[in-house]
Amino acid sequence: MDDRIRVLLVEDDQVDRMAFERFVELEGLPYDLEHTRSVSETRSVLDSEPFDVVIMDYWLGDGTALDLFDEVREAPVIVMTGSGGEEIAVETMKAGAADYLIKDLSSNYLKTVPVTVERAIRRQRIDRELRQHRENLEDLVAQRTTELTRANELLSNEIAERQRAADALRKSEQRYRLLAEHATDMISKHSPDGTYLYASPACQALLGYGPEELIGRDLYELIHPDDRAESRKSHDSITERPVVSTVRYRIRHKDGHYVWFETAAKPRFRTLTIE
Repeated sequence: MDDRIRVLLVEDDQVDRMAFERFVELEGLPYDLEHTRSVSETRSVLDSEPFDVVIMDYWLGDGTALDLFDEVREAPVIVMTGSGGEEIAVETMKAGAADYLIKDLSSNYLKTVPVTVERAIRRQRIDRELRQHRENLEDLVAQRTTELTRANELLSNEIAERQRAADALRKSEQRYRLLAEHATDMISKHSPDGTYLYASPACQALLGYGPEELIGRDLYELIHPDDRAESRKSHDSITERPVVSTVRYRIRHKDGHYVWFETAAKPRFRTLTIE
């Protein structure tokens, strides 16, 4: 709390006003005190000056303290009442008052003013900090919600794109397999070391082997010994450069004789295989 407290006293009773001012002076309270007497005068002052706390009598000449609650913005309001007592106190608290003081003929209620003012200002400050914290938290939640929404959109787009790519790949493989299954030329797929990974049905007519007999077998075991070095050299070269390589070699038929093959091979680096 600042060293000086700006206090607006709304009091239409001159005796009560003078008693309040005298108490502040005798107690040495750090109040910068301003005084108004009516609802209309108070409205004019509130429009032009800020206060740390507003202390007002409930009954005023041209209205009641309740008529001013909407005019007081940030400062806590403490309501004083003589007649009506507890009922008026409850009414004003429900309307938004920070606290209340019940007057007595001996003005003993003034002794509670300092602690009541300090408590009201402290509570107002805490409420303001909590409100600011809540607003900051709401802003942060809104920001994170926007970021997460955008991230979800990007993720959904990526999933959709991958699904389209997977569908296109599946259709491409289906077309490839359809061509391979019905081609008269033999189509095969090999690992980099020459092991058969796939062989089309045409291998039965050309080499006497069914596809299942070739899968897992080493291609170079079937190539004529005199052609193996050249074939391996050709296959090794296409793993280094993504070009189509054509090589001629003899390959052993299932019944033992050799058949001349001309093979066009290209690398597929994604799957680390050679076709």
